[in-house]
Amino acid sequence: MKRFQQIAAGRGQPNTHYVPGEHDWGSDGGKLYRQQFGETSYSFDYRGVHFVALDNVSRAKPEVGPERIAWPKSDLARFPSTAPIMVFTHRPLFEPQA
Repeated sequence: MKRFQQIAAGRGQPNTHYVPGEHDWGSDGGKLYRQQFGETSYSFDYRGVHFVALDNVSRAKPEVGPERIAWPKSDLARFPSTAPIMVFTHRPLFEPQA
């Protein structure tokens, strides 16, 4: 993960954000990921858009989970329904249709 950070830093993109994938969660339950990258669910604002990063891999299923639903609800409650909001996750938040 340190090597990946070095490579990513070399791209010259100052506002790079990450969400964990299944392999980041692996054998240590995401401990190393959190040490290197911080919280697995978070939000930030950039150029008038509110971004929400949701960890949907730590439960070993493609879901956010009830323990994490309260935070995005409170985070988004301060915005009007017309606000531009982007949500990003590692896996889709819906079941892909064949």
